[in-house]
Amino acid sequence: MPNRTDVRKYKRGKTHFDVTFLTGDGHSIVIGSKSSDISIGGMKIFSSRELVPSDNLLVLFTLPYPPDKMEIPSTIIWSKPSEKKRDWFEAGLRFSSVISNEQKENLAKYVSIKNRSALRLSRHKVGSEK
Repeated sequence: MPNRTDVRKYKRGKTHFDVTFLTGDGHSIVIGSKSSDISIGGMKIFSSRELVPSDNLLVLFTLPYPPDKMEIPSTIIWSKPSEKKRDWFEAGLRFSSVISNEQKENLAKYVSIKNRSALRLSRHKVGSEK
């Protein structure tokens, strides 16, 4: 059985920024939520509240660079208690197909920058261990 990284459609970048949701009836859910990783196809989050798989939400967040306020319709794909944070939950969100080309480009730039930065850090650590 292939592991999850083998079936990813898009490259992901590690993240840590605030995320807010709007429910289908337009009510804002202001809950403690932080992104964990992101791609042009979706994101993984940590949430202080359990989210229900198959629910549709409008996800609101701002990319640090390039600075861009995002509002993306999304579907909760999975949700489970967090193994890393007590009394928190992890959830996987899939972005809707209505995401604009500009949003895709900005997400791809952000992921690329994050991955290049992580690669430089790992090379620096390997070099300093010698």
